[in-house]
Amino acid sequence: NETSQAEPLLRLAYRLLGGVGDATRCVSEVLSSSHYPESLSNRVRVAREATRRLLSRSAGQPLTDARLLSRFNARGDHATPVAPWPAIELPSICRERARACVERLPVMYRVMFTLHDVEEFSLEEIGEILSIDHTQAQVLRRESRQALRSLMAAGFDEGSSDDFH
Repeated sequence: NETSQAEPLLRLAYRLLGGVGDATRCVSEVLSSSHYPESLSNRVRVAREATRRLLSRSAGQPLTDARLLSRFNARGDHATPVAPWPAIELPSICRERARACVERLPVMYRVMFTLHDVEEFSLEEIGEILSIDHTQAQVLRRESRQALRSLMAAGFDEGSSDDFH
């Protein structure tokens, strides 16, 4: 039963951090830590900690293609497996393009998309996780969706530019 409770937390951390080891350490430390307020659910605690780790890992680094595309090879194909997304009824090529576009988003947009549209956190919960107010969360959601639409529309050819980061 404990494993079944940890599985969604591990999946959440993995989607944000991109590595099994990082996700496992994050979940394990959150569940054994007492520095989080009792009022926060384990799901919000894990999301907050995984986001904090992702942002601190990215801090001070320019948003270069190498960092944004770290999971892609030179041809733009997935270099490593990514976490599974919820099942959607799209042809395989569309699903892969959508996943690839999400991976190419700047970190904060990717975090917002993952938390809101994949993990289905409310804007209030995302505000708690990211320490921003509801209005800022709405703006970030809108910007992340606009950025994703831009990437999807452009088809992210090797020569295309990403103006939104």
